[in-house]
Amino acid sequence: MKRILFATNFSDSCSNAFQYVKEMIGKETVKVDLVHIYQVAPTTLGIIPVDALNSMILEKRENVYNQLIELRNELVPDQRGDVFPVYGVYPSSDIAELAENQEVDFIVMALRQKYSLIDRMIGTITAYTIKLAKVPILAIPSGAKYSPIKEILFPTAMHFTDELTEQEKQALEWLSMFSKFFENANIHFVHIKAKSQGVDVVYMDQPYPTFDFTVSYADTVEDGIMDNLKKSKADMITFFKPHRSFWERLYHSSVTRKVLYHSRLPLLIF
Repeated sequence: MKRILFATNFSDSCSNAFQYVKEMIGKETVKVDLVHIYQVAPTTLGIIPVDALNSMILEKRENVYNQLIELRNELVPDQRGDVFPVYGVYPSSDIAELAENQEVDFIVMALRQKYSLIDRMIGTITAYTIKLAKVPILAIPSGAKYSPIKEILFPTAMHFTDELTEQEKQALEWLSMFSKFFENANIHFVHIKAKSQGVDVVYMDQPYPTFDFTVSYADTVEDGIMDNLKKSKADMITFFKPHRSFWERLYHSSVTRKVLYHSRLPLLIF
């Protein structure tokens, strides 16, 4: 992991998320790029002369640039990346495009307090960026405080006996590299069998060495995830977005509301 893109709107939630990032990366040699997508008030468009509008945009850009520089100065010199004050109408698209162009390893964004319930996030910048981005996104709930990440829970639709696709193999390799940020945090895969009775079975070193894979039983997938969150004492929860039907079901379910609202767990979507 060499480069992170941190997207900010300078809100309290973003300030909290930035503090989380600083503690998360510690003394690692990783560059943190900063981006803010700025606009001018829509009411001024088409009303004031073009020259005046351009001046307003340039003034706004300078202010945003200075704010980003001030934020970057909170990092140690070796971790200071580039700053990007970007004038745009569609922040999610701009952030996703910038992340791809800069070849960052992942994006960090904050969840505002009133949108910390992810099932109410539809239409927010973070939600749309998750849909558009080609790189992983780490979403930090408002109020989340960093503590060493030791246990990462990975609910998954796949079974460890399944033959992994090339995309899944690459994703798991990425997740393994990501865990090294935290001195090789333990990654716990869990596959929930809904509406079934049975005893949970844990397979060690599956689907790769050092991982473990639990086949768990619960009335619903959501209940199974919540049960395994408690058992694993997870510090982070992660989802693999290309498992679309599985991801979308959870995206709209109450389980994510419970996870984020009650435990303030950071959410990694990759």
